[in-house]
Amino acid sequence: MVCLLRCSSVLRVAFLLLLCACSMGMARAQQLVSVSLLDTSRLERLEIVPARGRYSVLVNGVSRSLSVGERLRVVRTGDSLFLRVGAELLGLCRHAVLLGEEGRGQFTLEVEPPLALSRLYDGNVSLSVDYGRIMCVNLVEMDVYLAGVIQAEMGYRAPLEAYKAQALLARTYLLEHLERHLAEGFNVCDQVHCQAYHGSASANEVAMRAARETSGQVVVDAQGQLIEAVFHANSGGETAAAGDVWLREVPYLRRVADPHSAGQRGARWSKRIPLESWRRFMESKGVPRRAAGAYALRTPRRASHYQLSGARPVPFREIREHFHLKSAWFDVQVQGGMIVLEGRGYGHGIGLSQEGAMEMARRGYDARAILEHYLPGTRIVGRETAAK
Repeated sequence: MVCLLRCSSVLRVAFLLLLCACSMGMARAQQLVSVSLLDTSRLERLEIVPARGRYSVLVNGVSRSLSVGERLRVVRTGDSLFLRVGAELLGLCRHAVLLGEEGRGQFTLEVEPPLALSRLYDGNVSLSVDYGRIMCVNLVEMDVYLAGVIQAEMGYRAPLEAYKAQALLARTYLLEHLERHLAEGFNVCDQVHCQAYHGSASANEVAMRAARETSGQVVVDAQGQLIEAVFHANSGGETAAAGDVWLREVPYLRRVADPHSAGQRGARWSKRIPLESWRRFMESKGVPRRAAGAYALRTPRRASHYQLSGARPVPFREIREHFHLKSAWFDVQVQGGMIVLEGRGYGHGIGLSQEGAMEMARRGYDARAILEHYLPGTRIVGRETAAK
């Protein structure tokens, strides 16, 4: 793959390679992943505080040890970073790195208002200025990162086998997208553009165990290729086919009856929309204006299009996007001057339903059975056997 890297990105890659070399002993054979933290935030100042283990901060070729609780303050000044620890000035630099001295260290990243957050992370961190903001890139062991991902994506209290199913999908997705942000100097970001990652899951033993027990395993299709590892919050009782949403069919992403999701929290929703807003939108899609009651429609099963008598069909996904709906599966009712939507499910509906997977796990299904249910025709293999 050929790409042009910005100068600061080249420096960041070089430092990350150095970190990889320094970290191999502590990581043993575990692959490391570089993750851009708070990737959509315009960071101007922050503090990093070692929370477990000693760290060294490397600035302009000089190393300064940081003990647990010492606060490294970082402020952007143009295209440089100004660093200090308490009253001690460490100076201006283009790039700095925080490297754990004693194996698996942890640090807290603290950001002032308006973002105002404090998050705990594992591993090491690279600091630089790019795109007019402070760039924080976390270098972390893959399975430790994945434990953080599944906790962010599935919450804090999922059963082990549901976490394991999510971990298998998360690892599959990661390995398929390791080069997504390579031109920017890191593998993946911490946003849903890649996978949500809100920091360490070390306090969540079940999530950590799920990542460890699935280590090195991925999900492949009938040809041995890594699958499109998609999931959503709740199917509403039936998953969607890829062709209903993406306009292309994928053999293992087809409609599946899903009673496990039907009674869960995200299974039902409702929304009221002014009748005139509905009419204007439908007219924009080529549906002639009609009597109010003629807009009513029942959809006992998932369908790809909102089809009224004598009118052109309108994709449900377009209605969902325009009116910011929780899903593209709903009945349409008319009450006075309002359209009332009674919907099912939360999310695009393709692939694994997270709430359904959790219910299956509570009923005794293991991760393999959960994935076979939602992604028929797929199988779990070691990553080294997946087709390149």
